Amino acid sequence: MDNFKPCATLPAPDPNASYNAAITENPINAPTPSSSLCKKRAVGDYTKFWRAGRTLNVYFIDPVQADDKIEFMKVFDKWSEHAHLKFKLATHNAAEIRIKTNTEENFSYLGTDALLIDKTEPTMLISLLPANEHFECTLLHEIGHAIGFYHEHAHRDADIPWNEPKVYEYYKKHFNWDKSDVDTNIFSRADGAVVDTEYDKTSIMHYPVSATLTDGKWEVGINTELSAKDKYAANKCYPATPDDVPWQKT
Repeated sequence: MDNFKPCATLPAPDPNASYNAAITENPINAPTPSSSLCKKRAVGDYTKFWRAGRTLNVYFIDPVQADDKIEFMKVFDKWSEHAHLKFKLATHNAAEIRIKTNTEENFSYLGTDALLIDKTEPTMLISLLPANEHFECTLLHEIGHAIGFYHEHAHRDADIPWNEPKVYEYYKKHFNWDKSDVDTNIFSRADGAVVDTEYDKTSIMHYPVSATLTDGKWEVGINTELSAKDKYAANKCYPATPDDVPWQKT
C-alpha cells in the first residue's frame, strides 16, 4: 500500500440535479425495483450510468504529450471491450470527461454527475502518467467511477474486519484524512444502486487493504486489471444489443 493514493468519493454538487441528469441521460437509472440490470436496495436509490452505445469525449485540461494521450486512450478502450461505450479524444472542453494531470490526487465524479460540472473544471484527476507502474490500474479505477461504478469495498456484502482505530490513524498520517473522510470513503456502504453481482475483492474498484489494518485477518493487494465480475458488470449495464434496453431505441 506504500505507493497507493486513494481516491476520495466526491458527492454531486446538487443531489436533485444529479438525479435529473441521470434520468434524462438514461431512463434505466430511475429507481425501479424490478430492473433486470441493477438491483435497487432502497427507495430513492438510482444509478448514474450513461446511455449504452454512447460516445464519451475525453479532453485533457493540462498539456499532455501525444504519446501519453495514446496510452491514456488505450486504457479507456479496456473498458470499451466489455461496456458498449466509445471513448473519443476531444480537443474542446465541452467533452463529458475532462482530465487534469497536474495534480497529486486521483478522483472522478460518478457517471452522469460529470454533466453538472462547469466546463472549465475537470471531472477526473489523474496524478500519474504512463511511465508510472501504477498508471494503468489507477486510470482503470477512475474510469470505472466515470462510467458509474462505486467502490467495491462499499458493497453491501463486504465484511472487512477493520481495526477502526488503526484505519483512522493510517489515513490521517498518510493522507491527512479526518474521521469524516474515513467514514465516508472507507466504512460507509454505497447508498446508490449497485450491479447485482457478488462482492468481489479482485475488482479494480476495490481499495487495497493492508493486513495491518485488519490485525492480520484479511488483506487485498493493489488490483491491477479488470476482474471477471468487473467485465460482467460493464456488459450488464452497457449491453451491446439495443433490444436489451428498449427505451434507449432511437
